[in-house]
Amino acid sequence: MGKVLHVRKLADKSDGERVRVPVLRDLELANGETVQVLTGEVKLVNPATPGVEHEPWPLAGVAFVGEIPEQTTVSARWLDRAVEEGWVRREGERLVRRPAGPSDAKMSSDHVFIHADEVVFDTVDGEVRYRVTHQPDKYVADGDDETPMTHEHYAAGNSRVDHFYGLELVR
Repeated sequence: MGKVLHVRKLADKSDGERVRVPVLRDLELANGETVQVLTGEVKLVNPATPGVEHEPWPLAGVAFVGEIPEQTTVSARWLDRAVEEGWVRREGERLVRRPAGPSDAKMSSDHVFIHADEVVFDTVDGEVRYRVTHQPDKYVADGDDETPMTHEHYAAGNSRVDHFYGLELVR
């Protein structure tokens, strides 16, 4: 599996300001009334933005915390969010679909996964490249990554779904 990958998002504080304000939540009372209560939490808000929804500081970049691991795993959801935010990209990206329905209606629904050849982190210190060694996918439960999934495996319930990428640092 490898070591934990620690990434810190860095805020661009070059323009504007953010102030700390207490967080209020609505609490419904037994009689149906709603009151606002302090949660003890605070949030940063941009005082120049009207309303209650405020934007965070813009992203200045990301940096690895500590040593960059040779091998690691990251969840597919975490990686999707990083790609959406623009500081990670998948190279050789492709969609794969796997049957998710019952054995008598295999294609009634499906799982969709994003496979990639490499995952590239765009950090403030430059590009860090990982080769994908394990894809999020549906696998034979008692097999390895190379064991082909068959309809018999589906019918027997002999499958597992992995929602993570295995990564190996490219030198």
